[in-house]
Amino acid sequence: FHFVQIFEGEQAVTLATQMRPLWSMSLGFVGGVFSSFVVLGLLPMFEVAGFVTDYRMLELANLNHPLLKQLMLRAPGTYHHSLVVGTLAEAGCEAVGANGVRARVAAYFHDIGKTLNPQYFVENQRDGRNRHAGMDPTTSARVIIAHVADGYRMAKEHRLPQPILDIIQSHHGTGLLQYFFVKAHEEKGGEGGPPDESAFRYAGPKPDTREAGIVMLADKVEAATRTLKHPTERSLREMMGRIVESVIQDGQFTNCPITLDEIDRVKTSFVNVLMGIYHQRIEYPSEARIEAAQVPEPPQEVVITLDEVEELGDLGATDDRTEDYESIQFLPKA
Repeated sequence: FHFVQIFEGEQAVTLATQMRPLWSMSLGFVGGVFSSFVVLGLLPMFEVAGFVTDYRMLELANLNHPLLKQLMLRAPGTYHHSLVVGTLAEAGCEAVGANGVRARVAAYFHDIGKTLNPQYFVENQRDGRNRHAGMDPTTSARVIIAHVADGYRMAKEHRLPQPILDIIQSHHGTGLLQYFFVKAHEEKGGEGGPPDESAFRYAGPKPDTREAGIVMLADKVEAATRTLKHPTERSLREMMGRIVESVIQDGQFTNCPITLDEIDRVKTSFVNVLMGIYHQRIEYPSEARIEAAQVPEPPQEVVITLDEVEELGDLGATDDRTEDYESIQFLPKA
């Protein structure tokens, strides 16, 4: 406007008129710099009032947080699982335009409740002992389901933001622990009817944001990927298709504002990340000789491939070995 006034105005051009554009641009530049300092200074006040900013999320992304350090020391398997889930969730959110930082940070904390009883979760059972062997299925389910409430309580004590608390509560939704539910049914032998399904379901709530829904999928995908002996792009896509179908048929996405097209893009981003993690390496002759010289150890984990799932049926015989209740073999049936 100042330039228009100078060149199109009928009044005489003076020195003050010529300096006016430079003066206005200088004030605009100084005002922009000053406003950034004002915003940074007021951020803590807004965060105290309940607003959650990306600056706060980036602070929590520091892996030196006391809860994450405790998780790393007490449940290293869960800690690694959470890091991979965070990477998957962030990639999935970026693929659909959701808040990737929020999903990644929430994924870091989503399983902190497992630090109280780490050995009852399959990713932390490194000695081959199945802590659920000999336990009543209802008790086993209660121990596993409790990690959600425990994690929520621990996160609240450390004053984590509400979006993280919400995702901790909803990352399993009201899902069914199919493995223990079927095991309880088999132990009853059909007497007295099926067991109470509510005792084997998480308390919820169901995911109600795209970030929460993507964290749920990332959590299930990472857990199921561990059971694939040789992950390939085809097997990963088939596995994700079965997981998504199970989640939708179980009604876990009834409150989640995510479309099927967005879910498809999330699945593609998951495949890209997992293929980068499980990429094939060249086996050198020296490595082959080392592997050939190793004495085979007793199996410590049940590894299930997609081709083997159909042959196993709903539930195989249970022994004292570590069985992954999060395998796609034990997905809830519609």
